[in-house]
Order: sequence, then C-alpha cells, then structure tokens
Amino acid sequence: MQNEKEPTSLATKALLDRAEDCFALAKSHHVQAEKQHEGASRQLANAAAQEGIAANQHQNADKLESKAKALERLGHSLEADAVKIAGRF
Repeated sequence: MQNEKEPTSLATKALLDRAEDCFALAKSHHVQAEKQHEGASRQLANAAAQEGIAANQHQNADKLESKAKALERLGHSLEADAVKIAGRF
C-alpha cells in the first residue's frame, strides 16, 4: 500500500506547487493591472487638462484672427486716404 500512496502524494504535492505558482503569478498580475489603471487614470486627467488648454488656444487664435482682420481694414483705409491726399497735391 505504501507504494500506491507515494505516487498519489507526489502528484498531490506537484498540483499544490503548481497552484501556488498560479497564485503567485496572479498576485503579480493584479499588481501590474493596478499600476496600469493608475497610469490610465493619470492619462485621462491629463487629457482633460489638455482639452481645456486647447480650447483656450482656439479662443486666443480667434481673437488674433479678428484683430488681424481689423488691422487689414485699417491698412486699406489708410491706403485709400493716402491716395486721396496724393491726388489733391
């Protein structure tokens, strides 16, 4: 009987050792997953901040574009005045 128990005992120990390896690997995967979740959360927070910055830059660009158009109108008006003045003299 002793010989019959030994292979069973060895098989049981081997399975328990493999189970322990699985638990250890699973634990490391849980740790890595948590780190990835933290990184993803930081990226989402950064993305939201970047969207706000981009929206502000668009508003500033629109203001500059408006000023540029006003300056072009003023330049054309000044040119027209210069032509009128030149025609008088």
